[in-house]
Amino acid sequence: MTTRDNDYRSYSSLWYASVRLLKDAWSFFDRRPRLTCVNEQVVVGGTLTARRAALLRQEGIDTVVSLQGERLDDMTHLRAHLWLPSRDGRPPDAHQLELGVRFIRGQVANGRKVYIHCHAGVGRAPTLAAAYLVSTGVAPDDAIAAIRAVRPWIRMNARQRAAVYEIAARSGA
Repeated sequence: MTTRDNDYRSYSSLWYASVRLLKDAWSFFDRRPRLTCVNEQVVVGGTLTARRAALLRQEGIDTVVSLQGERLDDMTHLRAHLWLPSRDGRPPDAHQLELGVRFIRGQVANGRKVYIHCHAGVGRAPTLAAAYLVSTGVAPDDAIAAIRAVRPWIRMNARQRAAVYEIAARSGA
């Protein structure tokens, strides 16, 4: 191995260590709540980690809707779970939104709290949460605004917002 190879490995390791340090520092200073209550029954957030699952259990939430197409949750601790796999950056399709809304309404009617999540909780999960609010009689703009009011960092793109309007049109709202 040459000195040049060793230098390259050193710089490479230093670069990765720096990136890791910056990521850890960002996590320390990033104080956004990971779970956001849309209302008393519906909570929105990101990936269902073991730590987040424990927090959900403490809050009495054992019903989950996952929109992650990337992975399937560990469902051992859940009473009810619905997996609607959709691609990141895209809305769930109309059928998935309707299934999700029906599932959430059924769980809420039975007195359960529901956690809706995607990977980061900024696009797909807020889309379904807004569709649920629309199903309760809230106008699409107001539904999106209500979620943005409690979770201001959401990034619903035009297709995701259009999906909320489509659900409203289908339901006659």
